[in-house]
Amino acid sequence: MRRAALALALILPSTASAAVTDYECALKERGTSGWISRQLILQHDAARGKVVVVDPVILSLGPDPVAGKLVRETGAQITFGWEVKSPQDRNGTVAPSMIFQITIAKATGAAAIQARPTGFEDIFTGKGKCKITGG
Repeated sequence: MRRAALALALILPSTASAAVTDYECALKERGTSGWISRQLILQHDAARGKVVVVDPVILSLGPDPVAGKLVRETGAQITFGWEVKSPQDRNGTVAPSMIFQITIAKATGAAAIQARPTGFEDIFTGKGKCKITGG
């Protein structure tokens, strides 16, 4: 697990800008679908309005993170969303695309994540904790 975290961290190097925040999340899926990764790194560059995300599902498709977006931010929490095209879960199942969304409590780092395959009504969920490692 340490090797995976190191690989993820190397893909998204922190920048010196104070406007960039890195979130390193440890997640646990409710259920056993395999769509919610145990680790996720998200980088938010507020000044440039950019979000990038990487996790083992994304890494299975290639070496690059995917672009995300800030969905909403309040004083208490921040929500990000992203889409992964043709992902494969750890069980080998492939979906046309998955829409992900994570909400992080600013005070505690508590996180709730959901994944929704396009064209299906299923929603996969998980919870965990994110720590700020940059910003």
